[in-house]
Amino acid sequence: MGDLSTLYFNEFHLTAGKRLLDLIVGSDVPGYENGLLDTNRGFDLSNGAGSSTPKSLMKKVVLTQMTAFDKTVPMQGSEKLEEFRALGTKLKGVYFAKGAPLHTVHLPESITGLELSENQELKQIITSKPIVAKWVDKTTRNEIAYNSISDFSQVEVEYADPATYRGLYLEKITDYNSVNANTGHNLSTLVIEGGGLKYGSYQILDNLIKLKDKASENNTLSISLKEVSWTPYILVESGETYNEQETYYKLNDHSMFDAYVPETDAQWTRDTLNELIYTYDNTANKDIITDTSLLDKLIEQYETAKENNEPSQFSNTAGLSTATIPTITGTMFIANKNGTAIPESKLTGVYASKEYFPNL
Repeated sequence: MGDLSTLYFNEFHLTAGKRLLDLIVGSDVPGYENGLLDTNRGFDLSNGAGSSTPKSLMKKVVLTQMTAFDKTVPMQGSEKLEEFRALGTKLKGVYFAKGAPLHTVHLPESITGLELSENQELKQIITSKPIVAKWVDKTTRNEIAYNSISDFSQVEVEYADPATYRGLYLEKITDYNSVNANTGHNLSTLVIEGGGLKYGSYQILDNLIKLKDKASENNTLSISLKEVSWTPYILVESGETYNEQETYYKLNDHSMFDAYVPETDAQWTRDTLNELIYTYDNTANKDIITDTSLLDKLIEQYETAKENNEPSQFSNTAGLSTATIPTITGTMFIANKNGTAIPESKLTGVYASKEYFPNL
C-alpha cells in the first residue's frame, strides 16, 4: 500500500488485506506529526469477522509520531512480524505472536504492559533513542535541525541503515539514566519468556525496578521472566555434534562450570540430553551482573509485604491482595566484583529455595 503517512488519517479500518506485508501509517521524518487519530477514532486491523486477529503475513508496522494514538494494538496473529515502531505515540500496549521473528521494536513510555515470548531475533536493547530519519543538507550532507530549515529545496531526508536501530527500545527504560529516574514509568506488567534478549532482559528489569522505586504512584510491577539467559554460557542442544575445535564446559552439582571433554560418544549424548554441557560466549558482558543485589531487593520487599499482610510492590501476578515473589526462571551467572565466592548454601538455600526462585 506504500507510505500512507501523508494521508493524515483520522480513522483507519483494514478488514481485508490478508497478504499485506507492510503498514506504514506514521512517519519517522523529523517534523511529521499526525494528532488526528485519537481514542474517539477507529483503528481496526481485524479480519472483518468479529476477530481482532490482524494480518498473518504482516512483517512491518510503523505508527511513529501519530501523537494522539492511544490504542492497544493486537498483533498476536502476525506470526511473521519483524518490525513494530510506535515512538511519539500514546500507545497503551501491543500483543505480539509467540515466536514471531521480531528484530526491531520501538515503544513509547505510555505502554502499560510488555509481553515477549520466544522472540529469538530480538537480540539486544537500544540504550539511546534510535534515529531512523534525519534532514541533511544536499550539498554537505550535514544534519539540519527541522526547526532551522528555511529552504526545503536545499535539504532532503536521509534514512539510517536499519542495522543501526535494530533491537528493543523502551522509552525511559532501556535508555534509563539518573535524569529520568525520578519520573517513574507507566509499565506495570513485564512478561518475557525465552527469546534472544539474554542479559537485555536483566537490564530492563533492573532499570524498571529503579524507576518504580522513585515513583510516587503507579509504582507496582508484575514480573514473570521465564527461561532467562543471564549468562555467557550457552547451552548445547541435544543432538548437536561434538566439535574438537570448540571449548566445552559442564555444569556440576555445585552450580559451577568445569572444562569438559567427553570420553565417549555415549557420554556426550547423555550429557547434552541432560542439558549439562555449555559453550562460552566471549562477546557477552558478564560484568552486567556482579552481585545478588537485585535478587536481594526482590526478596526483601516480598518479606516486608508478607509480614505486613500487604500486596507486593514487585509481584508475579497483577492485582493480588497478598504478597508474592516475582517469577524468574532460567540461568543467572554472577561475576563476583570482589572475588569472594557466594556460599553454596546461600545459592541453594536462599535464592533457589522453594519460596523464592526455585527454578533459577
